[in-house]
Amino acid sequence: MLGGKDQPRWVLVSTVGEGFVRTDSYVMFGGRRSNGGGNLYHTNEPFEPAPGIGKTAAIEIISTTKEKLTINGKQYDCTKIVRKIDQPLDEKSITSSWLGTSTLWICMELPLGLAKMENAYETKISKKDKGQKLVETWVIDEFGFKNWK
Repeated sequence: MLGGKDQPRWVLVSTVGEGFVRTDSYVMFGGRRSNGGGNLYHTNEPFEPAPGIGKTAAIEIISTTKEKLTINGKQYDCTKIVRKIDQPLDEKSITSSWLGTSTLWICMELPLGLAKMENAYETKISKKDKGQKLVETWVIDEFGFKNWK
């Protein structure tokens, strides 16, 4: 099993037709770029950046504050949003549980507006599952156009 701890990850965003955005993620394993999968989003629907959160989740905003983040030596004014998320396990629709907190740093000067995300949660994929506790931090560290050939 390959671990992803502290692995660089890239998310490429492209416009696909009118009203749709596609994201494709890539990670580096063994010196090679590996495709981590992709998603298609409709721009008229709310975007949930935390992986695994579905439409059945109850999301409560705990606090909203202003905070400055430095990315590549440049300081950005962000809105920090702390959220409590309660998504129950639903085996029929193959939806895992997601119980915990997700903190977002939103900065509209950056692509897609998401500068940083920290998640701390417990998840289960079945009622018999003991569950896993996960803590993850996602930070944008560069953005722009690249030749990926």
